[in-house]
Amino acid sequence: MTPVLKHRDKVSQTAAAELIQAAAQAVIDANSARTKALAAVAKRPVDATAALAAYQQYERAQTAVQEAEATYMAVLTLWGVSRHGLAAAVGCRPATITRRIGQHPLATARGMDLYRLDGGAAGVSAPANRRP
Repeated sequence: MTPVLKHRDKVSQTAAAELIQAAAQAVIDANSARTKALAAVAKRPVDATAALAAYQQYERAQTAVQEAEATYMAVLTLWGVSRHGLAAAVGCRPATITRRIGQHPLATARGMDLYRLDGGAAGVSAPANRRP
């Protein structure tokens, strides 16, 4: 199924197009860091303590992977992919997507002013003509 695309304003579309590469790289980097210790175990013989430590590192790194994935999904929603369409594409319920990206600033950025942060990320602030 093709995710449902909603027409977004040009600023949101441009920001998403610029942010998607960094978001994709963050997912790659987080997954790489998560599997690094297990990869070392797979390449050489180790004892049970080292194998357990590698698995602990793998489990602890899951949070970084989930945060990177949430940012990637938030950029997709900023770009115009609906949460329902995204859920259908990855095989989960829309509520799962909402829970995963929740109040991520980029997932709620439609109609907001975007600004560039250090490192190339984008920040979100309310437009001057909008009351909080």
